[in-house]
Amino acid sequence: MPRLASAPPLSPTDSPLFGWIACFLIGLPVGLDFEIVGRITGIELLFLMLVPAGAFSAGLSQVTGPVWRLLVLSILWFLAQLVSDLINGTEFGNLMRGSARALITAILILGYFLTVRDDLLRLTALLIGLAVGLLIGFVYEPSDYAIDMPWKFGYGMSVTMFIIAAATIFWYFRKVPAAIFLCFLASALNFFEGYRSMAGISFMSGVLIAIPAFTAPSVRRRSNAILIIAGFALVLSAAGITRLYSYAALGGLLGAEEEDKYRFQVGALGVLLSGRSEIMVSSQAIIDRPLFGHGSWASNSDYAYMLLELSGAESVDSAAVTSDLIPSHSHLFGAWVEGGVLAALFWFYVLALLARAMTTILSRDDLVNPLVAFSMMNLAWALFFSPYGLTNRALSCVGIVAAVTVQRLAARSSGSDPAPQMPGKPLVPNVGLAGHGVPVGGGRDAMIPGGPTDLVARRDDAGHV
Repeated sequence: MPRLASAPPLSPTDSPLFGWIACFLIGLPVGLDFEIVGRITGIELLFLMLVPAGAFSAGLSQVTGPVWRLLVLSILWFLAQLVSDLINGTEFGNLMRGSARALITAILILGYFLTVRDDLLRLTALLIGLAVGLLIGFVYEPSDYAIDMPWKFGYGMSVTMFIIAAATIFWYFRKVPAAIFLCFLASALNFFEGYRSMAGISFMSGVLIAIPAFTAPSVRRRSNAILIIAGFALVLSAAGITRLYSYAALGGLLGAEEEDKYRFQVGALGVLLSGRSEIMVSSQAIIDRPLFGHGSWASNSDYAYMLLELSGAESVDSAAVTSDLIPSHSHLFGAWVEGGVLAALFWFYVLALLARAMTTILSRDDLVNPLVAFSMMNLAWALFFSPYGLTNRALSCVGIVAAVTVQRLAARSSGSDPAPQMPGKPLVPNVGLAGHGVPVGGGRDAMIPGGPTDLVARRDDAGHV
C-alpha cells in the first residue's frame, strides 16, 4: 500500500508560540514615551515604522467592515480638528499635536488589527505585553503623578491586568468560578488601594463573563432576555460597589486620607461622578460651541473657574486657577470640546461598536476571555470618564480592536461575513483563526477560537502529533 504523503513540517515562525511571543513583545514599548510632535509612546513609534509596510503587504482593500469605518472616521476627526483649529486661531504647535492625535489613533488601530488578526490568544498575549510594558515604564520613567500616587498612576494597572491574565488561564481550562473570583479579587485590591474606577472595571469584567457562563443556552439565544439579565446584573453590581465604597470610606476602613477625600469630593454629583466635575464643565463647553469646538488644547479661564466652583473649592479667584485649559475628562467629550461634533463621531461609533460586542459576548462566551472583557470594560469607562492621554491611547485602541475582533469572529461563525485571510504577511506571523479551517461553535463546550482545543485541531490538520 502506498504511504500517504505527510504535510510539510511547520517552520518555527508558523508555530502559535512564535506568534504569541511576537504579540507580547510588540506590547512592551508602551511604557516608554518620546517627544515627536508631542509625546508618543514606544508602541506608537513602533507602529509608525511597521504599519505602512504591513498595510501594503496585507492589502488595505481587505481591511473591511468596522476597521475600515474606524479608519475613515479617524480621518474625518483629523479634518474636523484641523478646521476647528483654523477657525479658532489655534497656535501652530497645538494644531500639530491635535491633528497628530487623530492620525496616531488610526495608526494604532490598524497596527493592533494587523498584529492580532482575529485571534483571541494573540490579543491576550498583546494585552499581557502591554501590562508588562506599563510596569517597565513605571520603573524607568515614572511620571510625577506615579511618584505621588504609585498604585493609581504607576503599577496598579499592570498588577490588575496580571491578575486578570491569571483569570484567563483558569477560563481556558474551564475553571470558570476561579476566573470570576480572580476578577473580583482584582476589584477588591483596587478598592482598598483607593482606585475606585479600576475596582469597578475589574468587578464589571467578572460580571460580564459570568452572565453567559452561568446562563442556560436557551436563555442566551433570546437576545431580549439576556440583555435584561445583563442590565439588572450590571446595575445592581454598580449600586452594590457604590454602597460598599461609601460605607467603607465613611467608616474609616480605607484610611483617614480616603475618608477625607470622600467627604470632600462626594456631594450632589454622587460617587460615580465625584472627582470628575470636568464632565459638567465640558458639557457646557460643548453647548457653547457644538459644531466646530474650541480648538486643540483650548484655553478659557471661565471654564476653569466653573470647575473650581463645582469642585467645592474654598477660593475661586485667579490665584486658585492652575491651568486655564478647558477641562474634559472623557474621550468622547474631549474630542467634541476640541474638534466639534464631527470629531466626536469617531467616539460615537466606537460606543456603538462596543455595545454590539458586549451584546455578542453575553450570548457567546466562546468569543471572549477575562482579559479581553477587561480591555473592553476599560474602554467603556474611558469613553466617558478618562482623558485621551498618552497611556490611554494605547489601552483604548486595543480595547477597540478587541471589540472588532469579537464582532468579526461572531460574523464569521454565523456565516454572515466570511472575512477571508488578508493576503501577504502580517506584522507578525499569522497563526490565527483565519485560513486554518477551525470551526467556531457556540457555548463553553465548543471550540474556543485561539484556545487550547484550537491548537490541537491545527496540529492535527497539519499532520503532526
